[in-house]
Amino acid sequence: MASLASLSITRHTFEQIAALRFSYNATSLPELSTGVSTNFEEAIEGGANWSRLGTAIFGSRQALSNKNSSLY
Repeated sequence: MASLASLSITRHTFEQIAALRFSYNATSLPELSTGVSTNFEEAIEGGANWSRLGTAIFGSRQALSNKNSSLY
């Protein structure tokens, strides 16, 4: 679980990103994608209208080992 201090910093960062987006004419930037499964609530409070929720929906992934990975 994240500490209250780190949640406060995260929330403040999301708010700063939203303010920056707004200062660059929000009509040309309709989406604000911030946050992931662990902090999407703070992202929404900070102005996000998109957030990545893969872990919340599908659960944690097993890490790929470099030796067995067919991706590289």
